Amino acid sequence: MKKSRRITSMDKKDRPNYIINPDQKLGQNFLESDEVLRKEVNEAQIKGEDIVLEIGPGTGNLTRYLVKHAKKVIAIEKDARFKRCMIDLKADNLDLIWADATKIKFPKFDKVVANLPYKTALPLIFKILESEFHSGVLICQKKMAIRLVAKKGETGYSRLSVQTQRVADIEYLETIPPAAFNPLPKVDSAMIKIVKKEPMVKIISESHFSDCLRFLFKYREDHLKAVLLRLDIKERDSLSKTLDSCLDKKITDLSIEEFGLITRLLYEKRVDVPRTSRSAFSRLVLCIKRLFSKLSG
Repeated sequence: MKKSRRITSMDKKDRPNYIINPDQKLGQNFLESDEVLRKEVNEAQIKGEDIVLEIGPGTGNLTRYLVKHAKKVIAIEKDARFKRCMIDLKADNLDLIWADATKIKFPKFDKVVANLPYKTALPLIFKILESEFHSGVLICQKKMAIRLVAKKGETGYSRLSVQTQRVADIEYLETIPPAAFNPLPKVDSAMIKIVKKEPMVKIISESHFSDCLRFLFKYREDHLKAVLLRLDIKERDSLSKTLDSCLDKKITDLSIEEFGLITRLLYEKRVDVPRTSRSAFSRLVLCIKRLFSKLSG
């Protein structure tokens, strides 16, 4: 197995040179393309009164741009090895929080601009969307970005698409090749823009909504009528009548509004929706991957 490359921030006039071994467990790949960094900041349209949240600043390549535009930048970093990088920025408008971003409550912020760690991008996106904010520009794996922006009937349309687009408008800005990062990731990344909005549909329970979507998308190519037959529904005729217009649609052809209606009716009729989980084989593969990661770390 190849040894991981050492992270060396690009040796430029305004960027000190740091050499730090990347932590594979944290999925550390640092964006070093100034062209992409500038575009990311420009797309965020940061104003002088904005408080900006950055997650995983690392060597501070993006932070260096953010502090020039924002009233305040709140940077949350788990890896304390980057303290020197942050201190050397000497920015009075930079607040540093040394913690795991997935485990703390976010301070109030107006915009979020971040190059998300691959391994924690999904929970971080959900956590960001739970916050009250205006907009943000994020970089994540291209595969995830496609799922985030996918519309009904399109490739990648999933539970993730429905849950995120219910509360935000999401735009795919551009694909970012591995060459823009150090060390080079094995996959393409993508830049996306998120604008928070009022929820498209009101839901009674966030956890129930999520459980229903997991169950429904487990049978993504089946028609809704067939999927509902898998559930123990006492008032099936009444439910079918209300959902008549979408019973013959595939799960992947249902709109966010239709998912909202389906989950609300299942909740009101107290239908027990089974929680889906990884198969035994999937769990075994995950354990093997974690073992190899530890051995190579």
